[in-house]
Amino acid sequence: MKTKILLFVMGLILTTQMIYSQVPSYVPSNGLVAHYPFNGNANDESGNAHNGTVMNGVALTTDRFGNTNKAYSFDGVDDYITANIGNLQAITVSVWINSSEPIQYYPIVAMYAQYVDFLRMSGNNPIYISNGIVGDINTEYLPATPNYIGTNFNLSFNAWHHIVVVFDNSLGKYELYVDNNLIGSAVTTGPIAPTNSTILFGNSSDGLNADGGGGFKGSIDDVDIWNRALSPQEIT
Repeated sequence: MKTKILLFVMGLILTTQMIYSQVPSYVPSNGLVAHYPFNGNANDESGNAHNGTVMNGVALTTDRFGNTNKAYSFDGVDDYITANIGNLQAITVSVWINSSEPIQYYPIVAMYAQYVDFLRMSGNNPIYISNGIVGDINTEYLPATPNYIGTNFNLSFNAWHHIVVVFDNSLGKYELYVDNNLIGSAVTTGPIAPTNSTILFGNSSDGLNADGGGGFKGSIDDVDIWNRALSPQEIT
C-alpha cells in the first residue's frame, strides 16, 4: 500500500512538473490562471485547461521572433478568441500586440459583460483600460465613476508592444504598463466586470464592436492571466 501511495505521489509531482515545464521560467507561476503562447493553437498551457476557441477565421501568423504559426492575426472586423477563466476579483493580464491599422476604437482584451472592454485602443489616440463597473462603453466616462484610466501614450503601429494591465479590487489598484513602463494608474472600486467568466481577445462579446469602431486589426501573442496583482518587479 505504501509503495502504491508513493508511486502515486511521484506520478503527480512528475505530471505537475511536465505541465508547468511548458510555461517559460520568466512567467510567474504563482496565481497563473492561463498561459496562451499560441503555439499553433489557442490552448492554455498553464495546466488549468482554460483553452481558447478561435472564432470567425482568426489566422495563425508569425510572432515577434519571426517564428511562423506562433501568434494570431485578427482582421479588424469580427475575428476574436474566447475562453472561460472563472470569476476573478484580482487580475493581471499580459499581452503582446502588433497593431497594423488605426481604427476609431477597438478592444484588445474584453471581459464579456455588455461590451465592457478591459483593455482598449483608440486608433491613433492613447490606449486606455476600464474595469466595467457600469457595463456599457457609452457611460464609462461619467466623472463620478473613476472606472477607467486614460493615458497620453500613443503606440507605434506595425511594431510589437508588451502591455500589462493590473487590477485588484481589494486594494483599489489599477495600473497600465507598456513596454515595461508604468504609464497610468488609478484608485478604483467595483468589480472587474459584471459576474461573468468569459474573456475575449481582439473584439467585443459577440465579435462585433458595440460602438461600430471595429475589432482589433493586427497580431496578438503570448497572453498570460493571473488571479492576483503582479508587483512592478514581476512586470518590469
